[in-house]
Amino acid sequence: DTLVAQRLDEASGKLVGSAATIAPVAGNPKDWFAVSSDGDRVVAFVRQAPDDTGQPGDPVARLIWTDRQGNTTGTLGDPGRYWTMQVSPDGSSAVVNPGWDLWWLRPDGRHTRLTTTAPAVSSVGPIWKADASELVYSQGGEIVRRRVDPQSAVTRLRQRGTPHDWSKDGRWLLFTGRANPASTTTDIIV
Repeated sequence: DTLVAQRLDEASGKLVGSAATIAPVAGNPKDWFAVSSDGDRVVAFVRQAPDDTGQPGDPVARLIWTDRQGNTTGTLGDPGRYWTMQVSPDGSSAVVNPGWDLWWLRPDGRHTRLTTTAPAVSSVGPIWKADASELVYSQGGEIVRRRVDPQSAVTRLRQRGTPHDWSKDGRWLLFTGRANPASTTTDIIV
């Protein structure tokens, strides 16, 4: 259950140096956990104690910042049941799902609800635009785009699926979904 990090030499594809422990307990008995990085820091879902398992697939977690040596450098938000998480491009904040909606957690302790949906319509899978001005995410299975402002309008992209990455120039979105409605498989689409 220990969560560790180790440097990867991209050229050789090999791990180098020693592994650094990020958290002594991560995930739950079903091995569910999430980690996101800005390149210099990592934030991860971490259980408060080994017996704190929450519901399967939904552990009580604390978002903690660690440096490359595995030292805790701070926390982000309150302990909660976060479903998804995405660190901002500048590494200072994160968008999370503590329920059906997306919340923006900022280092000053403020939490802002970015979506308000009925329980039958979840908003998940947030992906930041490179300049951190906008997000794309799946809302009720449809991909939507909005500025990082709870008062901003939502733009529906007329695609069903889940976003996974957004190009640095903002022109391309990588997502999984069905290339056409009659498809019986999930496709990777750009």
